[in-house]
Amino acid sequence: MKLTNNELETIRRWMYREARPIDLARWQYHFENGTQNEVIHSLAAYQNSDGGFGYGLEADSANPNSSPIQTWCAIELLEEIGFSDTNHPIIQGILDYLEKTEFFKNGQWLAEIPSNNDHPGAPWWKYSEKVGDWEYNPTASLVGFVLKHTAVDSSFHEQARNIARRAIDSYLQRQPLNDMHECYCYQTLEKYCREAEITDLFDLDKIQELLIGNVSRLITTDPAAWATSYVCKPSQFYKSPESSYYVGNERITQTECDFIVTSRNKEGIWDITWNWGCDADAFAIANLHWKSTLVVRNMLFLRNFNGISSTIPE
Repeated sequence: MKLTNNELETIRRWMYREARPIDLARWQYHFENGTQNEVIHSLAAYQNSDGGFGYGLEADSANPNSSPIQTWCAIELLEEIGFSDTNHPIIQGILDYLEKTEFFKNGQWLAEIPSNNDHPGAPWWKYSEKVGDWEYNPTASLVGFVLKHTAVDSSFHEQARNIARRAIDSYLQRQPLNDMHECYCYQTLEKYCREAEITDLFDLDKIQELLIGNVSRLITTDPAAWATSYVCKPSQFYKSPESSYYVGNERITQTECDFIVTSRNKEGIWDITWNWGCDADAFAIANLHWKSTLVVRNMLFLRNFNGISSTIPE
């Protein structure tokens, strides 16, 4: 099952009418010969002077202040477009923020920060004193980024090595892992270490083997639940057939591709399956932002798994 040319044109037109600039730049980069620089230019608008990111880049938090989780979102977008120039100001700013932020406690970057409570946002991003509820989400991913992009003889790199060791020790002690977001963060830690050829921190093959088991167990296999609930689909964990996590999940991946094609709303795009339950006006804006984010995510997944019938219309 594939998207038709007419369906592609409907999606493209919606993006040009409704998408926030960062998502339109991503769309153009992936599907219309856009450039990395255009994505970086749009992304930089969310970066604060301390190097961190805010301003609702993670659309469920309208907080303009820098936070580790919104900075993680920026890192994910850099990874999506394959941008890894360590010397670029946007990456140097991220490293500076992660090294110096006050929101690093007990060996973890905080998922929630106090100023979230001063701005509209989802209840799960409201700050509380219960540090540790998020475990190593997003710390496992952030520390992998630091390991990849810092000099091995720097003090921050050595600090990151210690954080990564504790993160992996925690992971091994808590098998099987039950949170899909934290599992993904560990996947990215393992990936960053491979890319940086850091092989002395932990057994990369052993961790990947455990993660493969976690991924297969965490995927919700009932498409009916995908339509109405915030549950885990294959696209949470891998983006292409080249991924080690795809092996053994081929059938459920095809099911998700078919689901993506058939679950579009009357606008021809996709709805999110969650609601803040508060701040209705602000949520309406966030909902629109999530829709354009979801378009890019779904279209990339379909393209990589041969779910698009042709190229995007000009």
